[in-house]
Amino acid sequence: MTWQEIRDIRKNGNFTEARRLALQELATTPNSLQLKSQLEWTYYDELKSLAQQIENNTQNQQVTNRFIQVFEEYIVGNPRRPEMAFSFIIKVIAGHAQQLPSFYSYIEWMGQQALRPDDWYSTEHNGRKIPPIAHDIARGLCKWIKSHDNVTLEQIKFCLTWVSRVRQNMTDEEAIWLDWDTVYLLRKTEDYTTASQILSSVIKQKQNEFWVWTEAARLHEEEQKDLALACFCKALLCPVADSSFLVKTHEEFAQFLACLEMYEKASYQINQALTIRQNKGWNINNELQSLLNQPWYNKSNNNHQSTLNFYKEHSQEALSLCFDKIEQISANYLGQIQIPRENKKPKISHKFAIMKNGKSESILVSGLRNIKFIAGEPVLLTMGINEANDKWTTVNAEKRHSGKNWDCTLLQQVMLSSIKDQEIRVFINRDDEIKLFKEVSDRLTNSINIGNMYNAYITKNAKNNRLEICHLEPSNETKLADTKKITGILKKNERGFGFLEDIFIPPYLLDSQQNGDCLTVIAVYSFNKAKEKYSWRAITIQ
Repeated sequence: MTWQEIRDIRKNGNFTEARRLALQELATTPNSLQLKSQLEWTYYDELKSLAQQIENNTQNQQVTNRFIQVFEEYIVGNPRRPEMAFSFIIKVIAGHAQQLPSFYSYIEWMGQQALRPDDWYSTEHNGRKIPPIAHDIARGLCKWIKSHDNVTLEQIKFCLTWVSRVRQNMTDEEAIWLDWDTVYLLRKTEDYTTASQILSSVIKQKQNEFWVWTEAARLHEEEQKDLALACFCKALLCPVADSSFLVKTHEEFAQFLACLEMYEKASYQINQALTIRQNKGWNINNELQSLLNQPWYNKSNNNHQSTLNFYKEHSQEALSLCFDKIEQISANYLGQIQIPRENKKPKISHKFAIMKNGKSESILVSGLRNIKFIAGEPVLLTMGINEANDKWTTVNAEKRHSGKNWDCTLLQQVMLSSIKDQEIRVFINRDDEIKLFKEVSDRLTNSINIGNMYNAYITKNAKNNRLEICHLEPSNETKLADTKKITGILKKNERGFGFLEDIFIPPYLLDSQQNGDCLTVIAVYSFNKAKEKYSWRAITIQ
């Protein structure tokens, strides 16, 4: 049978038959590279199929056993390596390291020399960056270490050699989950300094995730208790999709607070963990039961507001792990912005107005979740900066009780100057006539007429230096600089436009008016781009 026929059988999903036939043909032609290749790919195809079944049902031990059997049958045959098929097979195996009791032994057997040079670098497919195969193996080792209690220091160090080599070829963003795994390994080796340095990189990217702050608390709870306290508090201020995710954090924080003899605070954490476990029908573990048995435990301590204030009071120091400087800045919430991205979901950002050197400017903030402010609401932003890149990052937004709506914008009189195809423009002065954002015009509740006066709450986009109107409210003012209201005799040109004294009246305003009619117009003094000079222009006829 030819290797092409064996290939077709393999591609039809009959892996074992294709393998049997390949072995049969290799017995007579042992040097055929095509047959060897087809044999290797039968193992890959079957392992990939089994891996999918494991993902669909991790409890199916029969499938997992077959997965192990096929792979061990493959390596007993002393497969070619480095080789593409070998690399792809190891990648599949690495994805299920936790289910494989001998995964560590497999990687120890093959060694780093079994991979191709390309396996240590990221690749791209359809515009998407794919991590190196060596990265998948390193993460598989980390997960295997995490899932086994009796690992040795030598095994952890072996894992770290893989991590170290593959990490050299990846950016912080690409390696974030590998770095996260590495922190655990380093903590197991008691290398807290290196673990803290690596965790700092993860925190900068995931500063609104509770799990990074819980890990930071674990790292610092022996040597820097104040910092560990801050990290626990920061973790419990982070938004979560399900409060049950926090059960371990509550339990560990309770033990930590008890060591500090902060028994009332510890009791609150115990009660939160107990409620989660009872609601989920989970068993009470030994650690929690031990806390419940303590004489100081107060089962009635459920003061949420007091505890929230405690978190806020102590959490700020935690931000020192990822920023050189922390500031709290007053702001107004302006709304949500969706930024389109090619082949991706839109990026969700939130817009705020802040005061800077006595001037209002708008900023976009991404990464904040569960934002429930209304437009104009006074908020307090917590922002951090790294001296290395001089870039401010917003890490938190909360309601500001001391402020007023729109107090971080500038109040100015404006006139509504144009309504066309649902686009509304307002006149500020001779140099500024701007379009309203739809969300601002949608909030105009009264009748909208050209010439109406409004109190405008204005900020400036710091990136493009353009004014932005955040909100409009009707004004009782009747006068505005660079505008006027005048009555006079129309001089109409046969081409449709006209003049009233020195005011140009565009044709669209003169549908039925005739030359010599007496008109009252509202006009603005602005720059005429066509004539490159300032002049008067009518915006409405009354």
